[in-house]
Amino acid sequence: SDEDSPLAERSSRRRSRRSSTMISWFVRPVEGINYNFILGMYLFFLAIGAVLVTLDVALGVEALKGLYLIFAPFLPATLWCLVVRRRWLAEAKAAKED
Repeated sequence: SDEDSPLAERSSRRRSRRSSTMISWFVRPVEGINYNFILGMYLFFLAIGAVLVTLDVALGVEALKGLYLIFAPFLPATLWCLVVRRRWLAEAKAAKED
């Protein structure tokens, strides 16, 4: 079958390598950025969003209806920052050991 051919296998490896390179680029820490600070800011705004959700949904404060949606992008940003920060700390630790 075509899937077992060497050409298909090489093509699959190339695609896998390309996607892992793209993901690696996306989560690679940039020198000079303090990811502890960025994570703190993301968590702060996520907490504001959680307070607004509570006020809107649980307490039914009409004046804040839907305002929490402004803070929704901080959830994926916080998850991304956690991954980048973990790599940043690992690189800093490795540099310190050298």
